[in-house]
Amino acid sequence: MLTLTDWIPILAAKHSTPEVVMHLTAERLAGHLGVAWAKDMPEGDVQAIIAAVDARYTR
Repeated sequence: MLTLTDWIPILAAKHSTPEVVMHLTAERLAGHLGVAWAKDMPEGDVQAIIAAVDARYTR
């Protein structure tokens, strides 16, 4: 199972964004979703953050 930390480089490459920017964006969006940023998050929270990141970068 991939964690959000594993997904950051994948999302950064997908959206042509530096990893540090993607990490900060994902962390900020997690806060907007009410998700506590942690090393081990439930899969549903990770997927919600990934969906929020994708939505943010496809505007």
